[in-house]
Amino acid sequence: MRRGILLATALVALLAGVSRADVVGDAKAGQDALNRNDYNGAVALFTRAIEAHGLSPEGQESAYVERATAYVALRQYDLALADLDLAQAITANDPDARNLRAQIPQTATLDQASAARRGAALYERGDYDGAITALDRAVELSPNDQYSLYERGLTWIGKQEYQRAINDFSTVLRLAPSTWGAYDVRGDAYRLRGDTDKAIADYNQAIQLHPNDAAGFFGRGQAAADRRDAQGAIADFTHALQLAPNTEAYLYARCAVRAAASIQLDQALADCNHALELYPNDANVLDARAFVWFRRGQMGRAIDDDNAALQVDPRHASSLYVRGLAQTRNGQSGPGQADIRAAQALNPKVGDYYAKWGVRP
Repeated sequence: MRRGILLATALVALLAGVSRADVVGDAKAGQDALNRNDYNGAVALFTRAIEAHGLSPEGQESAYVERATAYVALRQYDLALADLDLAQAITANDPDARNLRAQIPQTATLDQASAARRGAALYERGDYDGAITALDRAVELSPNDQYSLYERGLTWIGKQEYQRAINDFSTVLRLAPSTWGAYDVRGDAYRLRGDTDKAIADYNQAIQLHPNDAAGFFGRGQAAADRRDAQGAIADFTHALQLAPNTEAYLYARCAVRAAASIQLDQALADCNHALELYPNDANVLDARAFVWFRRGQMGRAIDDDNAALQVDPRHASSLYVRGLAQTRNGQSGPGQADIRAAQALNPKVGDYYAKWGVRP
């Protein structure tokens, strides 16, 4: 197998000063488990190694292939295919991956239910291209299968092809007009496409059909925030939290919109602190709290939180941008401008959100 590649890439991480003993141990233990036919153990260990984000691209590709090997042995072919697709995105012509792929039933041979299950599994793994292939097969065999259409719509959102998502969710609603969840996700597609009027109309319909739909209030709150209607957004996020307390995404969103509008900053800080109690290493929440500190004029704390966010995700453009803003206002113009340029290199539109709320370098 590929023990040498996995251990070598983990060793490189250690020599670079990154603490990745978990990657070293998990990679070795996963390989050992695979060699002794402990396939469930191998899956768990390779999963930990992959999710630690400490492997080089070559090591990550190898870990995907080895985990796929374990999945094939367990006859969990859909999960194996997802790993092979993700590995192929890193290394296109790996002979081990090619040989392993030949052991998996081809999507074109699957019956409708199997194709739908495969599509859903690949979507959950972030393999959107593979999911579309499988769900196209499922819809071809059963054009009115609401489950396949719904899953394909979700996958189109993942691929940022919002009109195609809207088309699939609209077909679901034509077949079953009371499907409140389809209104929710079609609202998401409209909102992400920039059509807030239609998004809000769909969220309203979802809430009318299912008044305890926290996701509908959350989506409508996001659309309100897009319109700079901070009070409307806060009201909807609060309602969502009443229906689903301790939901990190809702706490983060309420914190972020309060910070953006520079209102209720004590409550914003409390929301971000609560979210971080639930998920201490969430780069998005750390960045949102940094912006709260920024709005409060506490630039040192803003810089500290964005430093922490960048430890979690060094390519988090918003954290670089907000740190740059804070440094600039803290008398550190050189480092601040360098951070802002680095953020814009990662995401040329990173400043648009802040400019919308009146904050510019």
